[in-house]
Amino acid sequence: AAVIGGDLSGVVGEDATAPVTGTATVSDVYFEATFVTGTIVGAYGVFSISEAGAWSYAVNAAATQSLADGETAEDVLSIAAVDGAERDLTITVTGEDDVPTVTGDLTGSVVEGADEVTVTGDLNVVDPDSGESSFVAGSVSGVYGDFEIEADGGWTYSLDAGRSDRLAAGDVESDSFEVSTADGTTFTVAITVTGADDPAVATGDGTATVLEDGGPA
Repeated sequence: AAVIGGDLSGVVGEDATAPVTGTATVSDVYFEATFVTGTIVGAYGVFSISEAGAWSYAVNAAATQSLADGETAEDVLSIAAVDGAERDLTITVTGEDDVPTVTGDLTGSVVEGADEVTVTGDLNVVDPDSGESSFVAGSVSGVYGDFEIEADGGWTYSLDAGRSDRLAAGDVESDSFEVSTADGTTFTVAITVTGADDPAVATGDGTATVLEDGGPA
């Protein structure tokens, strides 16, 4: 039977534009030492081999994007000599980080008031990498209020009266917060805070005493 050797493995990145190549060898004392030519559509790409054993494997990007950064997957392909002997050839595909797309409410606005003022929003993330279409949940205090975001992208900003009272009527300031997707990509949510007139506060005891003839007490 034919003996197949040579390059029986290869490594390629999920977004590779050039194919990975190699050469398999075959020795056979009874038959011509050549391979059965052909093209094979694998799990993650397309493989082809010539009679002389030169082979190439081109990644199908649409099939590999779900791989997370550093994650590996194998495409095992069978090659055959003309005498029918077969051997597996293994291509290892390595995942690379795909940049997520974030849409939704990246801004909000509030106007200072006597009571607590809140504004809410929703963010959406699409990450081709499997399991990474979410946000890192958490809360943080800003200059004028507090921001909180959930893993599903729902967020709330609560204006703090004590911190925003110093704003004069018509003052416009920004409170910005960094949010992270599951893969560590960061985006900024900016809240516009507009100052308003604060109600006057009366002081003193609010009483006076007069005599019946109208003179002061």
